[in-house]
Amino acid sequence: MSDTVLKSASVKVMLSYDYNHFEASMTLENESGIFLKEIDNARKECQRLCDKAIKQYQTAKQACHWTPEDKAKIKAWADYNWQSIYDYQDDFEIPFED
Repeated sequence: MSDTVLKSASVKVMLSYDYNHFEASMTLENESGIFLKEIDNARKECQRLCDKAIKQYQTAKQACHWTPEDKAKIKAWADYNWQSIYDYQDDFEIPFED
């Protein structure tokens, strides 16, 4: 394979966790060629995205175990700041006031 120039490559990572599936895929293209290290880095980045999705899922799932008082606080906060609940680009964090 030393004389073959790869011009495109695809990587895909699929994880199953707690009966849910998390998937990330990436396509690389470069007319000058793609190095195996670039493909491996893309694979690692897809893995990190899936790992982050699982952590967000775990955090969100813990919300089901809150007391009614905690749920009321979250509902009030969500009504005030509803867009941040659905922003999966950021870590899923919910601030509490004592």
